[in-house]
Amino acid sequence: KDIFWFTLSNIFFQGSKFLTYLYVAKLLGPKTYGLWNGLILILSYGMNSHLGVLNAMNRDVPYYLGAENSEKIEEIQNISLGAICVSSLILAVIVFLSSYLTDSDTETITGLRFIALILISQQVYLFYQMLLKSHYLFGFMSIQQTLFSVLTILVVLPLTYYFRFDGFLAGQLIVNLAILMFILRKIPITATPAFEWKTAWTLSKTGFPIMLAGVAYGIMTTVDRMAILKYLGKEQMGYYSLSVMAAGMLLLLPMTVSQIIYPRMSRKFGETRQIESLKPLIYRPAIHLMWIMAIILIGVYFILPPLIRYFLPEYVKGIASLKIMIVGVYFLSLVGGFANFLNTVGLQNIYLSIQFIAIIIAALLCGLSLKLNPGIEGIAWATSLTYIIYAFLLISTTLYFQKRKP
Repeated sequence: KDIFWFTLSNIFFQGSKFLTYLYVAKLLGPKTYGLWNGLILILSYGMNSHLGVLNAMNRDVPYYLGAENSEKIEEIQNISLGAICVSSLILAVIVFLSSYLTDSDTETITGLRFIALILISQQVYLFYQMLLKSHYLFGFMSIQQTLFSVLTILVVLPLTYYFRFDGFLAGQLIVNLAILMFILRKIPITATPAFEWKTAWTLSKTGFPIMLAGVAYGIMTTVDRMAILKYLGKEQMGYYSLSVMAAGMLLLLPMTVSQIIYPRMSRKFGETRQIESLKPLIYRPAIHLMWIMAIILIGVYFILPPLIRYFLPEYVKGIASLKIMIVGVYFLSLVGGFANFLNTVGLQNIYLSIQFIAIIIAALLCGLSLKLNPGIEGIAWATSLTYIIYAFLLISTTLYFQKRKP
């Protein structure tokens, strides 16, 4: 029941965010919205400033729940919160100071300063999200995600309408802080920041390979944006942002399934220590996603372009790249369970190697596309092909180790 409501609230959360950001894109225009898609990379990569501590918590808390070791669980939670407070503050200071060292335009400087503040709230929010998932409190997550969705509409949209880019940034900060206040007042789990660096270092060593895989995944899925920003400019990035938003929305269901399955997989492995027991958690979701995502993506391929032409005519130049991206997104949507398996059984380094191979492929293909077809359509083809190769490597590697290990 809780998982059902969590899935429903996640769809509502991401759906409302998608529609809100579409309207924001219309208000800001391709150039300013392209700038936002560049600045958001700081938030994406900044999520890993904890150096793997949260990744270790996300893996180890379900494991120790299975082993019924409450003392270890409390220790991990408190030290993880302490690490996230320190790391996010350091990164925020660096980003804020960088705004005084750049010779960029006023919008970019303002964006950097807001991003510095958003970073801190985002990191603490991320800690509590992982904590709730680790304890299977999906019912509570459903409530806070629904509240997040409502506040995003009620706060971000009006502020963007009246104050444009400044209002958009301020609105996100306000919503983050409001949600954190709600979580801190209502969460049924207590966590107090602890600063035991020896244990934090141990957690970092455990979670760092998992985190690196996340960073590598982030690089793989943002090489296209970095290439466009560097070689084609903010306006082209604005057009391409349709592909970015659509990909994020379309990957919502697979990501939700992966978030639900990962702690279960870790707990199951903690109970049995048998790889065989994990197979249903890998293949059943993947099989269901194969046909569900096919139906969704075909519908989006034909329905979304006319809607863009009608509601966002200034973004029509991004339709072709959007259609191309849908092809790669299908394959990317199927691999969550295989990645979870490698992380759960201690094969993080293998997973990381696959990620690095995919990054190299993405960079080479994007570079080649800029020479052969210097436009966002070529970048979209390079990205889709990268996703297909990545899916093949991940699935085939998982099958190999399942046959090899007892």
